[in-house]
Amino acid sequence: MRLDKLLRQYLPELTNAERSASLRSRRVTVDGKAVWLDSWDVAEGSVVALDGLALSVPAIHWDPSWVLFHDDRFVVVNKPAGMRAEPRGSADTTDVLSAARSQFGESLVAANRLDRDTSGVMILSFPGDHRRVLDEAMQSRSVTKVYIAVVENIRALSNSGELNFRLDRDPTRPEAMVVVDRGGQSASTSYEVVDRAAGLVRLHPHTGRTHQLRVHLAHAGAPIVGDVLYGAAQAAHQSRTPRLMLHAWRYAIPALDIDVSTDWPSGFPTGSVTDFPPAPEATYD
Repeated sequence: MRLDKLLRQYLPELTNAERSASLRSRRVTVDGKAVWLDSWDVAEGSVVALDGLALSVPAIHWDPSWVLFHDDRFVVVNKPAGMRAEPRGSADTTDVLSAARSQFGESLVAANRLDRDTSGVMILSFPGDHRRVLDEAMQSRSVTKVYIAVVENIRALSNSGELNFRLDRDPTRPEAMVVVDRGGQSASTSYEVVDRAAGLVRLHPHTGRTHQLRVHLAHAGAPIVGDVLYGAAQAAHQSRTPRLMLHAWRYAIPALDIDVSTDWPSGFPTGSVTDFPPAPEATYD
């Protein structure tokens, strides 16, 4: 995450000018190193300090406007970009799941996971037999997942197609994934270009590997806008703050009579993802 965004979370009591002044005067350190760039990319788990004192991210408070669907089985939320989906440890309360547990109880678990910088549909589950049904639906790939993304170099993509690349941990960057010829895990994504002028793409992940959509698109030559980890440039769109332009737009589980989608996300180019034919059937190795 960008350092200026983190400082807004760490130091909400300061004005933008005061936070900028603390950077310019090199009073802010990341893992012990003085940093003065607003756009510095802070790695997950780094220690940020001001004047030698480590800063703590305040707890995320539950926002009822996140709720897309709620019954005795699930709480489905529209996760904001920039928030972790789950806690990093037992004492962590800086994530969406912890905020939801403060409202609905500690029995909630995350049924699907989104990257910190990805927004959109996140399913939280209460205990019950429906969890087994959901697990079976995921294993049989009878769950419909639709994402939208804004990509760079849209000309690298056909109007529609399928990306089948095996993924494994990057041996040189522990936080990243990489395409491999052998080993790793198979991963399949179908896509359709929605608007070439805007770089808008609709995505259907048929598997759920870590960073799958981000790595697949980057490997195809069309990285997602704002994805510094996989080679895209930071870019501001309608909002002033750059973000990863990836959004989980729809999640459908026919076996549980669940079909939830979000409103069109702020900052994304106006377009329709509903007027296109179904994605081609995926093939798996």
